[in-house]
Amino acid sequence: MSAVAERRGQCGLPHYGCDIATEAYRRESKFGTLLKVHGSLNWLYCPNCHRLDLGIAGSGRRTVKTLNQFYGAVDLDARYRGDGTPCEDCGTRLRPVLITPTHRKDYRNPHIARVWYEAARALREAKRAIFVGYSMPEDDIDVIYLFKRGLAMVDPRAITVVDYATGAGAALDKHPVGLRFRALFGGAIDWRTDGFGPWIEDAAPTGFAPRAAGLPGKHQGLAAVRRLPSCLVRRSRPSCSLRFALPCLQLPPRRERQAPGSP
Repeated sequence: MSAVAERRGQCGLPHYGCDIATEAYRRESKFGTLLKVHGSLNWLYCPNCHRLDLGIAGSGRRTVKTLNQFYGAVDLDARYRGDGTPCEDCGTRLRPVLITPTHRKDYRNPHIARVWYEAARALREAKRAIFVGYSMPEDDIDVIYLFKRGLAMVDPRAITVVDYATGAGAALDKHPVGLRFRALFGGAIDWRTDGFGPWIEDAAPTGFAPRAAGLPGKHQGLAAVRRLPSCLVRRSRPSCSLRFALPCLQLPPRRERQAPGSP
């Protein structure tokens, strides 16, 4: 994403939808929004004072100029080799923030909860959705409900799913990924099985407008897709029981570091 920003002459890092305390990140200009609902290997979290840092491995390949200043700011190499990097505020060893693909996922980290809140809001405001490289596994219940609730008012024809498949099994009603998306959004979705490369070449010149008949073209965008006011959208959606409850979105106050031997 940062590479795209550089090519457009808009150097910057994305908004992550959470409170990253790393000074180098806070100083950098921002471009776009990237919501990582399962965390990231380069997010480092202090379980004591709840500080969240963005780290970059010094051994990594430096492909983006805007990231150069992060090398050494928070040492990921040290974190994954040994005891870890100490928190700048309280000295506690930082931990990676990453939710692994298991049946039982823990979303109680306050920064992850904030990202989920921002993701839900972005989906509610969306008029267009594009899924690339996501198979919607059946055990990813929390994410499935997030999409179902958030995109409930989006016309299914404005939802594009990009996969790669050939032959008779590539049809929406036969492909396992297609069947899962059809069950969630209906059979009118824009189902693409030519892979990411051909799809991006076809979609970019049209402003990523869906190819489904009856939807506005590239000059009109999707403004004509009927949407209810936000105050009505939340009331009109069917109730949906989630397997998790988001914690309070206000972060707990950071604890002051106490001197050794103090009560």
